[in-house]
Amino acid sequence: MTELRQAVITRWFAQQRDPDGQDTRAAWIEADKRGAAADHARFQVQLLTDDAELLRLADTAFEPITAVDEAAERSQLRMCEDRSQEILTAFIRTASRQLG
Repeated sequence: MTELRQAVITRWFAQQRDPDGQDTRAAWIEADKRGAAADHARFQVQLLTDDAELLRLADTAFEPITAVDEAAERSQLRMCEDRSQEILTAFIRTASRQLG
């Protein structure tokens, strides 16, 4: 998820600089690859646990990353980034209880 978040934020900045530029197209491709990898990780979580809270957090982790596309300014982008980190922290805490 952190790699997906980084790729989507990179794409956001590229799009702000030059919406139709080569860097923006490359950033879209990279974000798409990272999104596929994050989906794969979510499917693995679904296969490995039936913990409802962990599954909810795995799904919820995508929401602030998806919201980056709607951010009109850096402050909104930062809010998405912070929310993403909060959800990932909760996911890790919940998962560690299962492992501990």
